[in-house]
Formats: sequence, structure tokens, C-alpha cells
Amino acid sequence: MEDRRNEVTIKKKEIIPIDKELIDVYKSICKITYEIEKDKIENGSGFFIKLLKDGEEIYCLMTNHHVITKEMICSKKTIKVEYKFRKKSISIKLDPNEKRFIKSDKTLDFTIIDVHDIIKDKYFLSPNTKNINYINEDIYILQYPGGDKLGRSEGKIIKINDNNELVHDASTEPGSSGSPIFLRGKTEVIGIHKAGSERKKENYGTLINSIIEFIQSKNDKSKKSNENISIIKDNQKNEILCIYNKKEDEINLLYDYSWDIDDDWPDEGKKRYIEGKNNINEKNIEIYINNKKIKFNYKYKSNERGEIKVKFIFNKLLTSTNRMFFGCSSLQSIDLSSFNTTNVIDMHGMLSECYFLQSIDLSSFNTTNVIDMSDMFCNCYSLQSIDLSSFNTTNVKNMRLMFLNCSSLQSIDLSSFNTTNVKDMSKMFSFCSSLKSIDLSSFNTTNVEKMTDIFAHCSSLQSIDLSSFNTINVKYMHWMFSHCSSLQSIDLSSFNTINVKYMGGMFYGCFSLQSIDLSSFNTTNVENMNHMFDGCSSLK
Repeated sequence: MEDRRNEVTIKKKEIIPIDKELIDVYKSICKITYEIEKDKIENGSGFFIKLLKDGEEIYCLMTNHHVITKEMICSKKTIKVEYKFRKKSISIKLDPNEKRFIKSDKTLDFTIIDVHDIIKDKYFLSPNTKNINYINEDIYILQYPGGDKLGRSEGKIIKINDNNELVHDASTEPGSSGSPIFLRGKTEVIGIHKAGSERKKENYGTLINSIIEFIQSKNDKSKKSNENISIIKDNQKNEILCIYNKKEDEINLLYDYSWDIDDDWPDEGKKRYIEGKNNINEKNIEIYINNKKIKFNYKYKSNERGEIKVKFIFNKLLTSTNRMFFGCSSLQSIDLSSFNTTNVIDMHGMLSECYFLQSIDLSSFNTTNVIDMSDMFCNCYSLQSIDLSSFNTTNVKNMRLMFLNCSSLQSIDLSSFNTTNVKDMSKMFSFCSSLKSIDLSSFNTTNVEKMTDIFAHCSSLQSIDLSSFNTINVKYMHWMFSHCSSLQSIDLSSFNTINVKYMGGMFYGCFSLQSIDLSSFNTTNVENMNHMFDGCSSLK
């Protein structure tokens, strides 16, 4: 078997000097020095990445397995890591008995070591996880060839072997093992260089996607130990940028969880209080006003007027954003593109009563784990547009009052919504008085029990298709379409009302309603039908 650890210089050309456009990338590359025998020093390359481990972000060093082997770890050796571009170095003592996180695999030839506690400069590289054909793509490699200066060489991907091993022709030398491979013009890592074959005149690397898949497969096998690890796929900070157009003496920065819990509080309320207090505190969040760091309990002074820029930096992934910006009535704009919501379970009232917020882009949100979206945009009177196409609502149970009083909202695309587990849709669209139509064809309402006031006071609503609605478990329908004054006809032939108890005021104030098919309605268990058709003056 040939030894692929021999580096191969395929092209006779000089290492390309570094260029200014990649300064932050260069800061993430390091030289690794290790002693294999007494007085015998070897060099390798490596780079910094960021992992998400059990909800915590940790900075790690990534290199080849043959650079930092399991044998080296077991022998408790110390390796030296130099990021010479910044003229800094750290020493990592390898000890399997320490708590330092280590992940390694010989076949894929990679090792990842936690350096979160010993590295201060938090530069890291992001993986390119797109599933594309890299063959014939131009690449560049950043490396410490010969253990000397940081350099860059260029080449092409020749082929991808069956084991997801990439073959390239970029020049490498001893010391290049463990260096990152990039597509030309890009800054995301597509692979890690590992070896060369002198006989075949080829160089080899491992695709980063293979490493990610390997880590994910290990996650699946180790669920009993609750170990959950993933490589963070973007180089954005976990932060929120806000602009407040100050109109009051005081405005909220983040929701204040300082009140006392009353004995009358329901258990769910107490749980939310504890979650919020554990998440939103001085330890987990840094606040900057006009680029100046301030104390967490800061309150605006009466002489501070006009536009104020506020930045929140999150040092921990939150599990709750419950009423996070509740009552921020002076909030003019908010940038959530860098906010990591991977672990969030509760989004109840997150932006409730942000009266002057006109638009919001939530396309970067990961809502996979969210259970509660109730009151999320409640009383956002000025909100005109909202992109929810990226929302994964598979686990959401509560959408009560989600868009209540979004009176300026003219259209909303909910085609991506999975409502299979939702139980409460009460007042979900109440007082959305500018909505002319809503496409709810993707809604699965099999488990919904409450539809009270769901479309109440949608005064501009002219048509609505509810043919997909399964109402077998609905108990509450009272005031469901009340004051839908522009609605002329409605087809409810698909409704199963066998379990409905309350229908009072269901069509109250629908004075434009000319026809309605209630032939499928079963009112056997209905206890209240008061004012059901009051004000339906056009009904034939």
C-alpha cells in the first residue's frame, strides 16, 4: 500500500502571496508543531472552526488525524499551535482524561480539538455544505509548507473518488497536511488537504461534507448520552442589530424578567419566567448603544432623543425568546439575519407591541424546535410585510393571537406552515383589517381545538378557501368570522362540527355575506349559538 502522507509538488510555481481580501480567512489558519520523537520535530497545518455542542458554541482546531493522532492524545503530549499571521501561539496539552472535547477519525483523516478556553481571537472558517460537483473547479489552499511562512497555492479538482476523497493538483509540501481547501473566490472550506502520492503525482483531501455526515451519524448513535455536535455553517456573529426612533422617556431594550412570581401564576407562566430569566441576563448577552458597551440594566435617560442604534451580542444560544422585544414601541428596524434560533423552543410574544416596526426579514430563522408562536407579532400595527417562507412549524402547538392586530399587513404567505400539531388558533388573524385574502390550503387542522375569533374583524377579507380544514376536534368556533364585513360567500361544506360546543356570534356583522353552505353542520353538541347571524343583512 502506498504511503499517501508524502507531499507532492505537482506544479513548478511559487507559493502565491497572501492578498488583502482574505485577511480574516488568513487569521484562521495555523501552524502545528509536534514532537514525534525526542529532538525530532514535525510540522502540520490546521485551521479554526466553530462547533455547536449541546447548544453551546465552542471554538475548535481542525487538522489531519495523522498530524494529531489518537496515540499522541493518549500519550498526553503537548502540541504547539502558532497562528503566525498574528504572531501568536497557544499550547494544547493532549490528555484523554481532561474534559477537553476531542473528535477524531483515522479513515477520514481528521481531528477536532476544543480550544475555546485558550484562544482569545475568535476567527473561524465556515464549511461549504452545498452538494455540487467539484470536478474541474479551481481551488486554492492556505498552508504552512515546510513549516515556514503562511502561503497560498492554486490548482484544480481532478476527480472525486468513491469514498468522497477529492483529488487535486495544487502544490503542497511537508507541513501542508491539515490545511483547508477553498473554491477560487470563495472563503468557505470545501475540504481538508491530507496527503500526496509520489507515484501517481496526485494530492488528496477529504470533503468537509463527509466529515459533517460522519459527525452527524455519531450523533444518532450517541443519543443516549445526549451528545449533539454540529459544525456551525456560517461566519456570522450571533447578534441582533436594532434602531430605535426614541419617542418616550424610557423604552425596553429586552424584556424585563425582574418581576416577582405571584402564587396565582399558572405553572406554564412560571416555567416561561424561569426560562426567560435563565436566557436573558448579563452573562449571556452583551449590549452596545452607539458602539458603547453598557450595563444590562441600563435605562434610557430623558435627554436621549432621536435615533439610537443598539446591538445585542449573544454568548449563548437561547432556548426562549418569550416576549423578547415586547412593548418596544419605538423600535424602527431590527436585523435578525445573524441571530441563531436553533435551540429556541418558545417564541411567545417575541415582537409583540412593536407598534412602529414596518417590515421584518426572518428568512434566517431556524424554528425547528419551536413549540409556541402565540402572540409573536401581536399588535404590530405598522407591519406591512413579513417573510415566513423559511419557517418550520412542525412542532408548534400554539399559534394563538400570532398576527392579532397586524392591521397594516396586506398579504402573508403561509404555504410553508405545517400545522399538524397546532391545538390553538384562537384570534390568529383577528383585526388583520388590510388582508384581502389568505391562502390556508397547506393548513392541517386535525388537532386544532380552538378557532375562536380566528378571522374576526378581517374587514377587507373578500375570499377565503377553507376546504383543507379538518375541524373534527374543534370545540370553540364562536365569533370565528365576526365583522368580516367584505366577505360575500364562504364554503364550509368540509367542516365537521360534531364536537363543537360554542358557535355564538360566528358570523356576527358579516353584512356583505350573501350565501353560506351549512349543510354539513352538526349542532348536536352545541351549547351556545347566540347572535350567530346578527347583522347578516344580505344573507339570502
